[in-house]
Amino acid sequence: MLSREPVVKAAVVVALVESVIIAAVAFGLDISPAQQASLMGVVIAAAAAAPLVGAVWARSKVSPVDKDK
Repeated sequence: MLSREPVVKAAVVVALVESVIIAAVAFGLDISPAQQASLMGVVIAAAAAAPLVGAVWARSKVSPVDKDK
């Protein structure tokens, strides 16, 4: 499924990165709340961009339809 669904793959990666950040903070990574919010902001921005990147990538894999047919 992940090989055919780039948006799902991106969502899984983003969720994993967010989970790692949260776990690292829970286990004592010394970062400020502002730094944590900034990291989460970057991850969320990546999640927002993933569908666009996936769509552009998917469009590069298909051929256009001939309008005359």
